Amino acid sequence: MATKKSAKESASPKKEFKKELANKIESALPELKIELGDKEFQHRIKKVTKILSHGLHDKDVSKIKSKPKPTTSKKSKSLKKATAKKQKPESAADQNL
Repeated sequence: MATKKSAKESASPKKEFKKELANKIESALPELKIELGDKEFQHRIKKVTKILSHGLHDKDVSKIKSKPKPTTSKKSKSLKKATAKKQKPESAADQNL
């Protein structure tokens, strides 16, 4: 017999993200829910989550999170040292005195 997958395994990460986002928006905007009504509010929440999550999971999210932060290159380090060493010379009038 075929085994059934649990609800967590069958839901895609994008769908899970949309549900979490919808829950956060609902809790943040209760006044709007009262004004619009439940059905219209749910419709707009669905639209918003679709727009906000568009293109978010096209790339592999795990690759983005697992990349280490790039270290500063030698060029940028030498630039920082050079700018730190430079000091403004005294004005020309002060040097002539």
